[in-house]
Amino acid sequence: MLELGGETKMKNAAIVLTFLAFLSVNMWAAQEQTTTPAPAAKAGTTHPKPAVKMTTTPSGLQYSDLVVGKGPQPKSGHYCPVIS
Repeated sequence: MLELGGETKMKNAAIVLTFLAFLSVNMWAAQEQTTTPAPAAKAGTTHPKPAVKMTTTPSGLQYSDLVVGKGPQPKSGHYCPVIS
């Protein structure tokens, strides 16, 4: 049987330990990703979402004002940024 030198044994041990470290990290990450489903809501306890007033433009674009501003109205040709 072939005897390995001390340096070769250390390299092999380092490879095995590195493999075991990656394996344990992957198993831990997989365990963390498993989630349990949220419990179902009891009958009669859900709250319906309030109806949102949608405005439709002549081109078919639909939008709603979540917060109506108090500033001046833009005029035709003015630049009006929209944040979504």
